[in-house]
Amino acid sequence: MRLIDADKLEIRKLAEFNDEYGDAVPVYGVAAEDIDNAPTVDAIVLPVKAGQTIYRVGDPIKKIYEWDVICIEVYWDETAYVDDSDNRFTADDIGKTVFLTKEEAEKALKERGTNGC
Repeated sequence: MRLIDADKLEIRKLAEFNDEYGDAVPVYGVAAEDIDNAPTVDAIVLPVKAGQTIYRVGDPIKKIYEWDVICIEVYWDETAYVDDSDNRFTADDIGKTVFLTKEEAEKALKERGTNGC
């Protein structure tokens, strides 16, 4: 994904049409080629989005729990995610205690079951 710096786009007259009274009405906007060539901005792409479902493997009950991410907290030194059961996690937890797909959670549940953990 490419994020563009919209502040640097030039709005210009793209076309003109006549309204029902025959008056010329200009159409202003940003041309497609300007968007294609627009400068980009630095951005952080987060691994989890608000509203996304995440999966956790429960202990001691070996069960998969589904939660929805309701909040993303951005701090100077970390980004934390909060699900609808008030659990907090960071990107470091993904793949360990938090899974982004049910299949990943099922695999982890199976591995934990055979390892006795």
